[in-house]
Amino acid sequence: MKRILCLVAMVGCWLSSTAGNIVLQGKVANYKADSVAITYEPYQVLAKSVKKTVAVKNGLFTFTVDSKVPLRVFLDFGKVPAVNKYTIPFPGIGDSTLESEGVEFRMVFLYLQPEERLGMTLDWKDIQHTLKFTGAGSDNNKFVNKEEWVWNSYREKVLRNYHEPVYFSPEEFTKLADNRLERKLQFLDSITKVYKISPALKEIYYWKFYGEWASARINYPKTHEMYTSEKAQLPAGYFDFVKGVKTSENSIDKGLAYFYFLDGLMKKKYELYADSTVSMESFVKQTMTGKAMYEYMAFRLGSKYSPEAMELFGKDSPYPDLTALIEKRYANMKEMLPGAPAPMAKLVNADGKAFSFADFKGKYVYIDFWATWCGPCIREIPSLVELEKEYHGKDITFVSISFDKDADLQKWKNFISKRTMGEIQLRADTKSNAGISKSWNIVSIPRFAILDREGKVVDANAPLPSSKEIRGVLNKLL
Repeated sequence: MKRILCLVAMVGCWLSSTAGNIVLQGKVANYKADSVAITYEPYQVLAKSVKKTVAVKNGLFTFTVDSKVPLRVFLDFGKVPAVNKYTIPFPGIGDSTLESEGVEFRMVFLYLQPEERLGMTLDWKDIQHTLKFTGAGSDNNKFVNKEEWVWNSYREKVLRNYHEPVYFSPEEFTKLADNRLERKLQFLDSITKVYKISPALKEIYYWKFYGEWASARINYPKTHEMYTSEKAQLPAGYFDFVKGVKTSENSIDKGLAYFYFLDGLMKKKYELYADSTVSMESFVKQTMTGKAMYEYMAFRLGSKYSPEAMELFGKDSPYPDLTALIEKRYANMKEMLPGAPAPMAKLVNADGKAFSFADFKGKYVYIDFWATWCGPCIREIPSLVELEKEYHGKDITFVSISFDKDADLQKWKNFISKRTMGEIQLRADTKSNAGISKSWNIVSIPRFAILDREGKVVDANAPLPSSKEIRGVLNKLL
């Protein structure tokens, strides 16, 4: 009891001497570095992650930030070598004990609310058993760290991200995923009887668990094929569950993870249920309603900047606050709009011959941005080759542009020489890569674009070669 009172008194002293909207005061023992890396994400539509480095002196540090919405926060105290030993089941064999060398990340996870003052103490050598909080948000933060330790251990990550999709059949995987969701929801109900967490935080974690379950089942075939190079033998009706997957109509922000789940779900629903003549934007407007639809379309604009989506956020939008946020966030994306000229870029083929987008004027151009290190990019190659053969002799040129680093030039050359690839293979150097990525907001690949005969944008985020809509898009042009 005396130790706890001392801790409270010490943290209370820190807090009284610091001003700010949200304040975290920390004390870390046995930590030799002079700073801690802190990353935070606002629970707000279109929010971006922010990274800061906070000084640590004599084990003490202060993190202060102004925010009108709750924050998801990560404190990175570094990493140490670790040997991970764990037991996992193999179908038809039984449990096996595995051991692998790796690293252990020394992390603390926080949920900070506006006007919050939180105190935190820990021992760097054993965070899990020494982490303590004081302040009104203590239970929230005990909960988020407990969840991390239970459901994101090394063993859990191996099981759900690799082992189960690789070694278990679709039927077995479905049972495992369903069971994991049930256990997570039981965990959420039981732990919230111990910790008095905020209703908003409980809702965030409900949708976190639910989204992880739905995403795992949707992605199972691709994950299995990625690791095994074999297509999963799916039973009839495997994707029937997608029709019943729920989405939230509640406007309480649930973080980026929820929107990534929603994006994957809507893309799968479009693939399964939409007519190829209907655009993804039109399908979303037919499928979703209310503010939830507007928020998702706002999120989607970050990777699919389209006039059809932007029309939702005009002067007649029922959500002017969201419209204002979009105008500010996407002000630099006008180069993605139809009619904008393609960005200036220096491209070279395997022989060193220089090209630019202007060299392909006179025909439509379907561009593939990819890299040899990108698994999803490589999986699109057979579909791209098939598409190019199908449209051979028509008024369109197919161009693949690698984003491989300059240091990987030979790796790229070796890859394209040994694989069945499209006819035109080019590479963008580091400067051109950065310029194209900035102009067209390319934050991940594979990414595809279409230019018109004048070298102007038709679609800076065109459908994938494997998508159901690409032929409809090309046929309209040609």
